[in-house]
Amino acid sequence: MISRSHSFRRGFGALVLAVVAACADSTAPTPAEGPVGTPRPAAQVTRDTAALRAFMQAEGNVPIPVVPPASLLAAGSADLSRTLSLSLRSTVAPPVVGGQTLEATDVAFNEGNGNERFAYVAYSKRGEATLGAVDVIRISSRSNPKLESRVTFTDTDIFSLAVGGGRLYLVGMTSDAAFVERAVLEVVRLDSDGNLPATYSSTRVQLPSFAGTSVHVQNAKVWVTSGTGGPNTGGLSVFDATTLRLLSRTVLDDARGVSGDSATGVVVVTQGTPGRTSVFSHTTNQQLGATLATGGATIPEARGDVAVNRNWAFIAASNGGTKVVRVDGTGGVIRGNGIARPVVAGLDSTLSTVNGVAGVSDGVDAWLFTANGEAGVYAYFSNHPSIAATATPTISSLGRLAFPSSISANFIRIDRDGSHLFVASGLGGLRIVDID
Repeated sequence: MISRSHSFRRGFGALVLAVVAACADSTAPTPAEGPVGTPRPAAQVTRDTAALRAFMQAEGNVPIPVVPPASLLAAGSADLSRTLSLSLRSTVAPPVVGGQTLEATDVAFNEGNGNERFAYVAYSKRGEATLGAVDVIRISSRSNPKLESRVTFTDTDIFSLAVGGGRLYLVGMTSDAAFVERAVLEVVRLDSDGNLPATYSSTRVQLPSFAGTSVHVQNAKVWVTSGTGGPNTGGLSVFDATTLRLLSRTVLDDARGVSGDSATGVVVVTQGTPGRTSVFSHTTNQQLGATLATGGATIPEARGDVAVNRNWAFIAASNGGTKVVRVDGTGGVIRGNGIARPVVAGLDSTLSTVNGVAGVSDGVDAWLFTANGEAGVYAYFSNHPSIAATATPTISSLGRLAFPSSISANFIRIDRDGSHLFVASGLGGLRIVDID
């Protein structure tokens, strides 16, 4: 169990993912300004909470043990004192659009007015059909999360999302013939509570390449990555968060993930095939230092999540495991060998890839979680919050999260106050886990 002498925790993630993999500087919506959205016939909103209730199943707060690696158990060196107490609160079934079941792709968190807290969940359709959705789940009551609203799209996959300033920022891929390239940033104003509006309208901005891959809000700017393919190569596009005016664009092939930390003033971008990492100033939008060859990430079209916690970036490098980079105003430095992807007896290694990473910290120590496909979710203990700038974190494996039924973990997120863990399991839906 976590030491009560350091009971205050904050979530961090990509993403994020987060905040969380996709976090905003402010925690409460402000009156949204900027471009007025236009109606979207391909987007349909439901706020019928009675109908939406059928998609959410209470799980009775079933405990989720953390099973230490067999090697530690055999050696008698498993440290159970550092394991957090976890329990399964709810499962959210994915939307069905046009007869096709969608898969969750990202989660972002925000505070609404009056301390109303929401989780925003993005969905897409695996394969060519461009179908997407966003769920809004009220998590103000820890014991009773509620699916408050849902928007579905018949022309756009949603791969990532972020929240800030009363707006929801979505990135993905569209089949709308009006777009020369398929990568798109879409922005919708939320209502004063932080929920989806009853009548959906949005502003859409074309991005270079085939698909928008990740989005992050920081320093009153929207940081968006888009991949390779289409008439142009993607990279990092930075927009004014209010007006959506393009502030800068840096060409980066196969850009996959973006996140940052306002206190440190950096934004971290990941690339794939092979894995690379770049650090940018959130003030000048310019790259700090050289691009790092972090390795891994050689699986085409895989995720490239990055979780940033002050001066530390944790990178989900798919077949390369989790990479650890120290970041500051001069750039980044790779520290240590990171975390190897889990090896599970009887499971093909190609099915055990690090798709996402998130963490929770009490300010002195931290607990990291990785989403590893069919290998499931693994937990680790890290001392990175309290070590010297020149030191390398010590990261210890705590074990695998033993969910009541097997899952294939596509991504993972932790909310702002470190009380909820969200795990996406493909067509199996979204798990909401309490952290105590």
